[in-house]
Amino acid sequence: MNVQKFIGFTGALLFTLFLTAQQPLQSPLTLDQCIALSLQSNPQLLSSQYTVAENDGHILIVKKEK
Repeated sequence: MNVQKFIGFTGALLFTLFLTAQQPLQSPLTLDQCIALSLQSNPQLLSSQYTVAENDGHILIVKKEK
């Protein structure tokens, strides 16, 4: 029974991927659009940006006493 569910799920997934792959783009992307899209969706870059933003909030300025 589990094998039948697995095969059915896999078939449905592949069919869905096939349908979405067949849809044409509205218009071709320019190089600048490709670069912007990749920078927006790069998980390592996003993680680094969040780490920098978090660390910016933890910077303390300590004055020396004379």
